[in-house]
Amino acid sequence: MIKKKSLAIFFNAPYLGGAERSLLHQMKKIEGEGRELCFYIPKLNESYESSELEQNILELFPKAAIKTFNYPPELFAVSRDSSKLNALIQIVPAIFECYLTLRKLKLGRHQLFWANGNKIGFILWAYWLINRQSALIWHHRDYPAKSLLYRLAFRLVALFGKRNILHVANSFSVKASLNELFKQKMKTGVVYNPTGLQIKPLRQEVFNHPAGERVLAHVGMFAPWKGQMEFLQFLTTCSEKIMALGFSQAHFYGETLYQTAGEHQNYKNKILQIIKRWDGPLKISLITGKRPIEIFNNIDVLFHSSLREEPFGRVLVEAFSQGVPVLSTALGGAAELIGAQEERGEKLSAPINNFSQHWLEKLTEVITQPSRTHAKLELAHSFACNLDELIQEQLENVLKSVEVD
Repeated sequence: MIKKKSLAIFFNAPYLGGAERSLLHQMKKIEGEGRELCFYIPKLNESYESSELEQNILELFPKAAIKTFNYPPELFAVSRDSSKLNALIQIVPAIFECYLTLRKLKLGRHQLFWANGNKIGFILWAYWLINRQSALIWHHRDYPAKSLLYRLAFRLVALFGKRNILHVANSFSVKASLNELFKQKMKTGVVYNPTGLQIKPLRQEVFNHPAGERVLAHVGMFAPWKGQMEFLQFLTTCSEKIMALGFSQAHFYGETLYQTAGEHQNYKNKILQIIKRWDGPLKISLITGKRPIEIFNNIDVLFHSSLREEPFGRVLVEAFSQGVPVLSTALGGAAELIGAQEERGEKLSAPINNFSQHWLEKLTEVITQPSRTHAKLELAHSFACNLDELIQEQLENVLKSVEVD
């Protein structure tokens, strides 16, 4: 049995996003118990400076060891567009370059590697496969990519080396996808994402603001699949009826975390330009730079309009913890949070055909049936209160599973 003493935690990117916040709070739960944590941050260029991610690490782990390593930017770019025919030509030398970089880090003192995503996961797996002195936890923060290159790469992972490696998913939905991909040949586990927020006591009032001053909001990074454009269409189509329900404002909260090409490019700016041209009665704003606690103290209803399966849906649990009613398309991991019977929120239809009318009906139910809404809030709040204990149990199961080998 491997006695865990030193844990090497590798981030997928040098940015502070939801996946990074979740990992830090997960690691906080396993700190101590004879474990030494060492954090490794990838550098995409030589001009790297102390980042927001590094600052957050030090806030939670003041004495933590933090190291950086060079990550080939061409490999980072390929991982975001792996459908290109020349992707394999770019990947092979970049992986070899990164492998040599890891060897220089003298990682032999660590008993466990934790890879926080696929970009670093493949590199650490290659290092682990050759050296085999440590156990590896590969944390999948999203569903497996469907491109041929990714599927072939994961088939290689399943083919070579099964001992002392565990693939961790954010939700049971993602775990099912991994099991299908690996043909049930690899060990998999689940660890939900913590919010890191202090849970707010549930009040009797359903909303933060009185009728006429209520705020409707969409919270999340700007990406087409997050459904901001569809939410904007709903707002502009139904603005007068939304105002009749007591709303005066609608906010978009979020950032563009990753600068990617294709449909993501300038997506936030496209939203902003439409908002600037809007001259309807409902005030619509795009707001950045706000912490989650500030956001949920200022809104009355959260719209979660993702167009594809969510690997988890952290923003939903954040809303649960602050007593904010949620309406969600409930796809993937988000369905686990909303509940099979919609006991913790309202389920929205997919944004096709006359979706705005259905969304308006759901919003009307939330506003005009406060007792029903409060009952769902109670169940959602209870879920948030018990989440830390559940995550602690999941983490213990994950570590135990690796230790058994």
